[in-house]
Amino acid sequence: MKQMDKLHQAREILVGSREHLRTEKNALHNHLRDQRIRAWKEIDLAALTEQLKVLGISTTELQKAMTDYPRQAKEISRHIKLCNNEIGNQLADLIGNKFPGKALVASQNLEKKVHHLEKLKENLFAQTKIFLTADKKLRQSLSIEKLMPLAGHLTKKKHHLFSQGLEIFELVTTQASTENAPRTLSEICRETEKMEPRFQHIEIIGLPRLTEEVVYHYIEIGTETLQQVLMFIKATKGILAADMEQAQKLSHDLSILAKEDTKTLLTEMCQHASSLAKLIAGLYHKQNLKTSMATISDTLEFLNIYHLALKNKIIPALKERATDPQARINPAVIASKMTKSFFAGPKGIIRSMKLMVNSLTGHEAINQVELQLILEKALNTCKIFYGESQEDIKRMQTFIDGLINQFIKPFPYDNIFSLVKQTVVEYGTEVEKFIKQYEIKKEFQPLTPAKVPDSFGKLASILLNKKNAFAKVNK
Repeated sequence: MKQMDKLHQAREILVGSREHLRTEKNALHNHLRDQRIRAWKEIDLAALTEQLKVLGISTTELQKAMTDYPRQAKEISRHIKLCNNEIGNQLADLIGNKFPGKALVASQNLEKKVHHLEKLKENLFAQTKIFLTADKKLRQSLSIEKLMPLAGHLTKKKHHLFSQGLEIFELVTTQASTENAPRTLSEICRETEKMEPRFQHIEIIGLPRLTEEVVYHYIEIGTETLQQVLMFIKATKGILAADMEQAQKLSHDLSILAKEDTKTLLTEMCQHASSLAKLIAGLYHKQNLKTSMATISDTLEFLNIYHLALKNKIIPALKERATDPQARINPAVIASKMTKSFFAGPKGIIRSMKLMVNSLTGHEAINQVELQLILEKALNTCKIFYGESQEDIKRMQTFIDGLINQFIKPFPYDNIFSLVKQTVVEYGTEVEKFIKQYEIKKEFQPLTPAKVPDSFGKLASILLNKKNAFAKVNK
């Protein structure tokens, strides 16, 4: 290699090394000016040791880093200064240098010395990373969920208040619960609101009208229970409104806090954790909500089974039995039985004779076929079964009169009137008996953790009791 080439190469190495040092110096200067590092100098670590420990930050590491990194920064500064001085000296020596080979070797050795800076930087960054990691942990803790351990730590003298209040808070927050955990208030609201239209859309077309009336009655048990549950939930939300508003504000304030510097962030985070601790501990006095929520949850389980059994099992079974020639809830079967009883026995013989006499005098008579058709029509069109008010009694009288007003009074009108009424009662009772005795436990128990009763009637009784209990509280 020519002598001039070696000198030129040596100069390039020296100039490049000086530029490298300048770039590194600026980068290190900016790094050390990072407020996430500098801020810790102004924080009283000794006073916050416990709080930071709860957040997963070691004050011992921070304090050690606080001591070590300035020393390492000075060492780097000295190294850069020494290297720069030597670069200056070697550049000066290149002028008129008669030993280019030695100059090149010297510049190469100096270049290696300059790059020792990487090892020094590695040591420095290992310490400053502790501050950056701590800052990151603080910012990752800016949510109610992540701040909860610190809030719990701040109430260690009254931890029982906090832990029991936390159970209530977890039930009424908007977060979804984990598997097998109790339903939260928001989940209960969603399930209840979804269940309401399920009862409203139960199809009962194709049943005798009186059967529909009985089924309507059981649908109403479900819908009225739901209404009482919804009223209770609304009242519960009202009771918790101030607490939930405070929690929402706290969550909002924490999100805003993420923009603040480290010292402000830490100071205000501890203040917010204290506020959260007071909020949670205050919910201790609303422990009765835990029992209420469990009751609502059980009620929803029963309502779900109730709806499924009624819609998918009982109503299809009623439709099938309503046309079965052997079934007691077939209107034709009941009508036939009641018609025969009307003309059977001594009283039946007397009725037949009186009807014959009436027909000879020009009045409307009736035979077994005609009477059975009237009774079947009654069962297929009657809209009244439940209700004991004067209005209900009058509606029933008007309905029956519309079927038999062609007959003279008192005979046979009164006898036929009583027969129609008895037939309606007996048929409705048979339908109700069929529904109540319908077995559900074996088929529906796998669908719920709640203990399913043996029969649909028992399940209906459970829901009536729950409806009445909620209604009493809702007054």
